Amino acid sequence: MSEELERILARLTEPDNAVIQQATAELKQAFKDPAIIPALCAVMTGSQNPQVRQSAAVMLRMRVRKHWKKISPDHRERHTVRHSLSQLCAVLVKHETPDRWPALLALLNQSTKSNNPQDRQVGLLLLSKVVGSNPEPFKPHYKQLLQLFGTVLLDLNNPTALYYCILTLTAITAYTGTEEMNLMRSLIPKLLIALKHLIQADQDQASEAMEVFDELMESEVSIVVPHIAEIVRFCLEISADVSLSDSLRVKALSCIAVLIRLKSKAVLKHKLLQPILQVVFPILSAAPPPGEEDPEDEENDTEGDSENPKHFAVQVDLFTCFTLPFTQACLSSENPYERKGGLMCMAVLAEGCADHIRTKMLSSMLQTVCRSLSDNNQVVRSAALFALGQFSEHLQPDVSKFHAELMPLLHGYLSAVNQTKIGHMTKAFYNADTINVYLFIKKFPLAAECVQLGLNLTDAVDDPDLRRCTYSLFSAVSDVSPDCLAPHLPPITTVMLLSLRSTEGVTVSVDFSIRSTGTLNPLINSCISLYISPALHKLLQVVLPCFLEAVRQDRERQVVMGILESMNAVIKSCQGEALQAPGIVAEISNAIKDVLKKKTVCQDVGGDEADDDEQQAEYDAMLQEFAGEGIPVLASALPAETFYPHLNDLLPLIMSKAKPSCTEADRSFSIGTIGETLHSLVSVAGGRAVAGRLSNRLLPVLVAGVRDSDAEVRNNSVFALGALAQAAGPIVASDYPVMLSLFSNLLSKESDPRVIDNLCAALCRMIMSHIEGVPLEQVFPALVACLPLKEDMEENKTIYSCLTFLYSHNPVLSFLYLFFLETQNTLLVLLRGLAQHHTKEFESAVMSLPDEQRNKMTMAVTQS
Repeated sequence: MSEELERILARLTEPDNAVIQQATAELKQAFKDPAIIPALCAVMTGSQNPQVRQSAAVMLRMRVRKHWKKISPDHRERHTVRHSLSQLCAVLVKHETPDRWPALLALLNQSTKSNNPQDRQVGLLLLSKVVGSNPEPFKPHYKQLLQLFGTVLLDLNNPTALYYCILTLTAITAYTGTEEMNLMRSLIPKLLIALKHLIQADQDQASEAMEVFDELMESEVSIVVPHIAEIVRFCLEISADVSLSDSLRVKALSCIAVLIRLKSKAVLKHKLLQPILQVVFPILSAAPPPGEEDPEDEENDTEGDSENPKHFAVQVDLFTCFTLPFTQACLSSENPYERKGGLMCMAVLAEGCADHIRTKMLSSMLQTVCRSLSDNNQVVRSAALFALGQFSEHLQPDVSKFHAELMPLLHGYLSAVNQTKIGHMTKAFYNADTINVYLFIKKFPLAAECVQLGLNLTDAVDDPDLRRCTYSLFSAVSDVSPDCLAPHLPPITTVMLLSLRSTEGVTVSVDFSIRSTGTLNPLINSCISLYISPALHKLLQVVLPCFLEAVRQDRERQVVMGILESMNAVIKSCQGEALQAPGIVAEISNAIKDVLKKKTVCQDVGGDEADDDEQQAEYDAMLQEFAGEGIPVLASALPAETFYPHLNDLLPLIMSKAKPSCTEADRSFSIGTIGETLHSLVSVAGGRAVAGRLSNRLLPVLVAGVRDSDAEVRNNSVFALGALAQAAGPIVASDYPVMLSLFSNLLSKESDPRVIDNLCAALCRMIMSHIEGVPLEQVFPALVACLPLKEDMEENKTIYSCLTFLYSHNPVLSFLYLFFLETQNTLLVLLRGLAQHHTKEFESAVMSLPDEQRNKMTMAVTQS
């Protein structure tokens, strides 16, 4: 019915009287239908025509008013009726501003100031709904509303009115300006008193009302600063009262944490830290109810989802020097939960006070944590593991200096812990992985024992989380000292392969390309770090087909992106060793081709329903970029002739995205991929011949790219031309005049420093590849005038290599250019870099100069 109704209302706006009369008759007929009210609502919220929406809103209001008169007084007073009507009014206000609905304003003004408590409740309910749905149109009335709130907040015997009043205040806070600031400030004392009374009446409502402080602090914290002491004391009273709900106490602790973060100096100035610590520490060290455990102590470890006072007490930022007496008292307590509280406090301090701890307290705090690892209570030992994890994460690299003391303790802990306590072992393995186990294994004889322990645990306990951690440990060992792992490779690779074939813990993760939980990742690392071992080929026979199947069949774009990234990482590190299996190069190339042609499942399903078109397009572009990155990776891992047939098939798909009609992102991706592929051909067998074969196809695309309006496209094109010259060498000598003329024109008008840096590097590549084709007397001064590089410092090595090459080609000429050009300050920077990065060649060049020039050069380079 709503579509028909929208058409009728649209005809009412036509200038033709006959059309209007016909539409009016149809509208009268439509109003006889019981479904008219929902239809009007649908038109009011869904029509694209503002006149139609406004007409629907007016008619809906009139219709509701007419039917309201027919409802009996008893039904009118029902709570659900009031809420429904107030929500309907809120929807109307979204489409008809309050100033165009004077009757609403009159009703609000009359009801909120009524002598009847019930009327005030209804008026404030309505006010909270209509203002909450659309706060900004009420801005001209904010001062009047704030004056009203000042009165309502004194109505302490009417908690429902207080509740709706505070909800409305919360809704408008983000929209208030400087003119309302003083009025807002004056409400804070009344607000605190009102909340105390609301807590006694309804804790759920009070918890929701406490969000007003979040809005106040996020929008304009200066409103609360004059009352910071009262607010903190109020929140401390709530936090310390164990008879109150967890939700309410969490809101109070959260408020304190935000105030400390935003206004720590004010907290110290009002001497509030001591009272805060006196409340927070008992919460931190409180024992759970009989028969229960804290969430972080449970084997399933649900602490990430818990919202209880202890969880939020840990998040209150603390000041190191003030907490030490409390922490020390807790750590020496007979109560295990107080010892745990002290350790939790230390863990939090590691994040918030990292610099202070690293420089002054690390050794003593580590000693405390280490002692607690052997505590007779598991709750304390688990807290010590948590604290050690925080230290490992936030106090690097200093904490790794204590690996000699920490690693044996963790090894002993793992050896002694009950093998059914998976959560505790997982924490211990995490710590072992982060406290520089790479370095520890080299110095101490526990490598074999650690690996054997990991194997024993994977044999004894069937848990994917534990396997993930042990694989991480194996990877850490193999990364630093593969020889230590060699005797254990058969059982390790067997366990890994079994995990890959397992479907246990299969999940879709947007964070990483992982299917069998944790396994595919420490496998990637193993492929990379164990490439010298015979186990590599066996591992890759499972890993790469798994990658390729997932690229084609997985339904999630982000998962496929991660898989492509992981596959590129394996090939980049293992090079040709990763591509020994028959047909694997063709399979990888075809997978890349499928992504570029948008033929994979994830590109066909259209993404999640929640993704809008723009986000899907962004994901598609990112997906193709990850696939495109695989082309230069393959080119660098294979002899050029081997990869040429596959490159020949892939290049048209890449080049098609360089057309002027394509987006800037596509053009940049296309030419960037071409440039990186050419750069890869420089260092592989047969690369020069293949680059020469490709030059005629690629040169027009790259020349057009240098003239592009987008700086990133120009930058990638300049790099690609330099890479083409370097890869093809004399084969493209006939194209040098075109390239040099192009660069000269670009240099005369280019303003982007990164493009200029890459132009310098491209000229250097041309010089080194075919010096005969470059008129040095013209090119070299122009090159030096652009130095030093401003942004792309990676290309410094190209510049220095070129200077070294020039010296070897013609020492006198190169040094004359360098030393006697006018831009001597720039040249000094270059010469000092040359002396640092090419010491042997530089010293040899200097020694070949006449005495006077040699002395000048030495003084210029060595003086500060």
